[in-house]
Amino acid sequence: MKLLTPIKAKEQTRKENDRLAEENIRLRIIEKKIRERLNTIREDYTPEKVKRLKEFEDFCTDIMNKKSLLLKELAEITSAVEQKKELYYGLASKGDELIEKEHKLNEREKKLDLRLLFVEELESKWKDEELTI
Repeated sequence: MKLLTPIKAKEQTRKENDRLAEENIRLRIIEKKIRERLNTIREDYTPEKVKRLKEFEDFCTDIMNKKSLLLKELAEITSAVEQKKELYYGLASKGDELIEKEHKLNEREKKLDLRLLFVEELESKWKDEELTI
């Protein structure tokens, strides 16, 4: 899964909001036309017009329901992405800490090896001096 940068995420959210706003405006215009037609239905009532109007209203309701479900899913995905980002950054910082700890241990090991070598050399010199005495 590819993580979005904050800039790309904001840009994608902005584009989605713009698209949804345009869709909302379009649906409001259609709703206004439907209301106007509904008012005129009283004047020239035909069962076919009422049936088509009812089908269109059902269609609009379905679209609004789908839109709300998609917005809910978008919110869930956004929160999941935020959680994953926090987890990723937490793991990255832990990894950095472990690398730093490993480096410190390696440095400590080098110092201990150097100290051990120095002590061994001193012991060998003392043994040589004891043998010569």
